[in-house]
Amino acid sequence: MAEVHPIPTDATFQDLTKHEPFGLWTVVSFAGQKPRRHRFWNCICACGKEVALDEYSLTSGNSSGCRDCRVKKHGMADTPENRTYNAMMDRCYDEKCKSHHNYGGRGIIVCQRWRESFLDFFADMGERPSLEHSIDRINNDGNYSCGKCEECLANGWIANCRWATQKVQCNNRRGNRLITCDGVTKTMMEWSEISGISDKTIWYRLKIGLDPKIAIFASIGEQPSFRERKPRRAITIDGVTKSMTAWANERGLKRLTIAMRIERGWSERDAVMLPLGSRPENETI
Repeated sequence: MAEVHPIPTDATFQDLTKHEPFGLWTVVSFAGQKPRRHRFWNCICACGKEVALDEYSLTSGNSSGCRDCRVKKHGMADTPENRTYNAMMDRCYDEKCKSHHNYGGRGIIVCQRWRESFLDFFADMGERPSLEHSIDRINNDGNYSCGKCEECLANGWIANCRWATQKVQCNNRRGNRLITCDGVTKTMMEWSEISGISDKTIWYRLKIGLDPKIAIFASIGEQPSFRERKPRRAITIDGVTKSMTAWANERGLKRLTIAMRIERGWSERDAVMLPLGSRPENETI
């Protein structure tokens, strides 16, 4: 059990040692206050296990007893569904979980029905279809919600979870790039599956300026023509045409300097020919 601290005398402070048990937990003493104002309480489970719990876990119902006791209730300790449930709860409520910042840290929570009962979670989700499946939130910014409990109905949360394969979940990730090719828009992973070209290869090809159709469908080892890339800007001065990079190298300037000058309204001749620190005669400051 954690160190015992004196209970604050502030009139607004709620003494949980005088509260009825929270599920299987009985609060026995105050364990202190941690950074970000998290209060902890020393608790004893009905089985005798002692642990310090944060106040929110007790008052919100997120924790109703130690994991061993919760498992004993349903006898499904070693099932993949129970492991999934525990991992889901950890991601949302355990700040020590390495994935917490992507879930609880973003405000993702588990709805009341599932938060309070693994059996309700199992009744709604059913058995995991295969070893390839894991839990997936359909709306990646939504909660783990059943869509039918009091909390879900009050907040308008729909049923947002399913068992899905890794391939399906990859297409559901935040930031997955959408690519339009011949008028059809799909995620990069979906195009990769259709063409057989890895998503990393497609991403790189797009980065260097290739047309989406070539980036998606060109065979590995096939070198697309540079003419099929997005054309770089050419600048013509006194009948001589060169790329912006070539002019920059010749004049001892940076390509970005020339580009920024042109963006500011300089003529191409002034942007290329004037040395650093100079200004065109017609520029207004």
